[in-house]
Amino acid sequence: MQLVTGSSGMIGTAYSEKILLAGENFLGIDLRKNSFVPELNKKTLIANLLERDFGKAVSNDIDIIIHLAANARVYNLVKNPALAMDNCITAFNIFEFARRHDISRIVLASSREVYGEGGYPRKESDADFQRCENPYAASKILSESLATSYCKCYGISYIILRFSNVYGKYDISDRFVPLTIRRAIKNEPIVIYGSKVLDFTYIGDAVQGIMKAMQNFSQAKNDAYNIASGTGTKLTDVAKIVTGQLNSKSPVTVDKNREGEIMSFVADTGKARAQLSYKPEISIKEGLRMSVEWYRQNL
Repeated sequence: MQLVTGSSGMIGTAYSEKILLAGENFLGIDLRKNSFVPELNKKTLIANLLERDFGKAVSNDIDIIIHLAANARVYNLVKNPALAMDNCITAFNIFEFARRHDISRIVLASSREVYGEGGYPRKESDADFQRCENPYAASKILSESLATSYCKCYGISYIILRFSNVYGKYDISDRFVPLTIRRAIKNEPIVIYGSKVLDFTYIGDAVQGIMKAMQNFSQAKNDAYNIASGTGTKLTDVAKIVTGQLNSKSPVTVDKNREGEIMSFVADTGKARAQLSYKPEISIKEGLRMSVEWYRQNL
């Protein structure tokens, strides 16, 4: 049975919904109930992963963990680095839970933040702790290090998935895409911090990446993979697409970059394509169209 952490979050909800419909046996775990897909609450354990004994109510038939839970808003962790420490403690507790319960497989959600700034497209081998730009990146580098160390010490196999700017339904945060859509709907000003070019990944493609990791675990294990679109898009173009789709009158301005935020990133997805059979399918225009439609209906 799968244990899905952060099952009430954006990616966790989309993935859990997918495997629920497929009839997969799983247990979700989160701090809060799922407000998007109520059916998932029957499969959700409310618990705090910061507590070492979070798993006391988890059944003994877990054989793989999909660890998605994290404080994932980069700038929030720049303002409050303690949130990054929470990510580190949570990851440690997950690996300890796996060790104590003889769970031999973990799929770990990481981030393109581990690559830092400078040059693209980025291959998995480009990750380097010396490029670390912010506390969030540091927490992901530590999580990846736990994966490799627990593999070598305790035989726990892993797959690391480095996601890049995932967007789409079930995200009500202040990340760039949902915030831009909300502001555009209200014709409010849209501010972009820095002339950024980033690799935006539609939620469906992110879920596909997890599914492919599960399907190909035995041959792809103990390695890291970029789960992204492989295409860079200017944030100004994202804003232009959204305002155009909504016929919005929101003015768009570019301000100076904020501390700790990456200015440019595009992923090399060749390794994920070759070893996971991962194939991103949704273009930025189509993904934003579907996102806009979801926000219109749900917010």
